[in-house]
Order: sequence, then structure tokens, then C-alpha cells
Amino acid sequence: MFIRLALTWLTAVVLITACTRESQSDEALEAFERANAYLKEGDLDQAIAEFDLAVELDPEYAAAFGERGTVYWEKGLTERAIADFDRAIELDPDSLRPLVNRGTLYSEMGQLDRALADYDQAIEQDPDLPFAYSGRGEVFLDMGELERALADLDQAIELYPIYSEAYMDRGRVYDQQGDYALALADYDKAIELSPDDAVAYFNRGAVNYRAGNVEAALRDYSKVTELDPGDLYAYINRADIHFLLGEYDQAIENANQALEIDPNASDAYAIRGNAFAMKGEPAEALRDFNRSLELQPANPALYLSRGISNAQNGFLEEALADLELYLKLRPDAPDRERVEGMIAVLRSDIGQ
Repeated sequence: MFIRLALTWLTAVVLITACTRESQSDEALEAFERANAYLKEGDLDQAIAEFDLAVELDPEYAAAFGERGTVYWEKGLTERAIADFDRAIELDPDSLRPLVNRGTLYSEMGQLDRALADYDQAIEQDPDLPFAYSGRGEVFLDMGELERALADLDQAIELYPIYSEAYMDRGRVYDQQGDYALALADYDKAIELSPDDAVAYFNRGAVNYRAGNVEAALRDYSKVTELDPGDLYAYINRADIHFLLGEYDQAIENANQALEIDPNASDAYAIRGNAFAMKGEPAEALRDFNRSLELQPANPALYLSRGISNAQNGFLEEALADLELYLKLRPDAPDRERVEGMIAVLRSDIGQ
């Protein structure tokens, strides 16, 4: 089960000091204030219109460029966001907010070297800026440099002990290091600080699952569905856990809920198919495995599951083809000997 990334940019926008240069135009200042009011109401397009007016009235209004960049970012207009951050930094080189935001956006875009350069510069300008350490730590984490990531996240937390996203990212580091106890402790702290953060519960659920705490993982994913009823993988993961616990009806129910969210969720069909198979309903299982393979034709495990289901339905030649393809796609399969035995029995029954 995978881990989700925490979204940190909004926190940085709120808490990092904005551009220091104020506009000399009263009209531009008024447009800027209206833009921020629209932002609070969630009206991004109108906010952009007011920021446009602010920079038209004062082409050197650094804060207006920087804040418009964050709105472009939220709307997914990354090139425009970068251009605005560039302009804000050019106009006010001492401003940290557009610099950190640009670094975070570069990180999201996978341009990690550029992200590191921005975070390094921010830390050089202000060695006590927790968001720069947290952002750089996340970049190091994405680069697989876990010790450097851990050092930066430790520093971010020391500087700002109520920074929930930093605890979440440090939890990711501990998880990758295999230290589930420390990872869970950090996710516990993140949830204490942000009790309505569905991502924190999701990630804690994944760590609980890997640590063998499946009941705790189930509770975490249930909390995710409460906070975010449209979270596809919360239902899929919950279905998987119910299947592991032998609770096949609940596994089917959760797979059904996942498929209501996304009718093309291959994993949901696969889990539901396995649950039907365990309930002794091979026809329903085969239907689900067929659909799952339509969506995910390169998944070896699905051929194994469908092969067994085909055999249970009496489709021996189809079962043989699926099992042979499973071994072809996964030559190092740990259950190779068992599958080869099944293939031998099928060939005998077919008369080959």
C-alpha cells in the first residue's frame, strides 16, 4: 500500500513573510486587498482578475506577482505560476515566499535540482525558516537520500514543532527505513496537530498495514472514508484488508463502493473476484478477473487468479493458457513449483 504526499504550499503561503515592497499606488493596493478577499471566498478567477489589475496599475508590485503565482499554481497553470514567482523574486530578491513556493512547485514538477537551489537560497537568506528545511527534506526524500532528508525534517520540526506536514514527511522517511514504530509516532503527532487531515490517516493506515497492524489500518482507512468519501483507494485498501481477514462480504461491499467512484478501478475488480472465489462463486469471480485484465493486461497475478477461476468453471484450456502466461510473465515466481503442478494436472485432464 502506497503513501500519499502532504500538500505543504498553502501553509507556506500563509506563514512565510510576503514580499516586503508595498505598492506606491493606492489603487493597486486596493485591488490587491480585493484579490485576497476573493481568495478567502474561494473565487480564484476573480482573485486573478484583481491581481491582474494590481500589476497593471503598478508593474513593480512584487507581492501581487507572487500571490497571483500561488493562484495560478492552485489552478494547475504551472508555467504562469513560475513566471510570476520569477518576476516577484526579480522585483524583491529578499522575499522568501515566492522563492519557497517556486521551489515547492519545481519539486512537484519533478525538477528536483531547481527545487534544491531555491530551498538552499531560502535557507541561506533565513537559516530559521522551517518551510525551506521541510521542502528540501522532501526533495532529498524523493531523491532517496534519506539521511539528508531526516536531518532537514528534524530541523524543520525543531524550528516549528506544530508543523504537521513535516511530521508526515519524516514519517515517510522512517517508513522507508523500515522503522515503523517511529513512522507511526510521527503520523500520530501529525494527526494530533491536524485531526481532519485525511492524508495523515491514509499514510498511517499504510504503515500500520506494513507493520502487521491490520485492524488499526482498517480503522485508519475507515476514518479516511469519513473525511473524504470520494477517496478511491481508501475503499480499495479497506476491501483488501477485509479479504485478508476472511471477511469476504465486507471485501465485496468495499470493492463495490470503490467501483461506484471509479468503474475502471482494476484493483477493485481483482479483490472482489478473489472474494467471490473464496465464497465459492466462480462465475462471478471469473467475470471480475476478466474485467480486471481488460484494464490491467500486464499484471501477472491476475492471470494466475483467472487461471484458477477458469479451472473452477470447467474452462480447462483457458485455465492452462492463463497459468502458462503467468509463469512466462513472472519466470521467478515464488510459487512456480505449485503452478507447474497445476499445469501438469490440466494437461493431463485435457489429454495433452
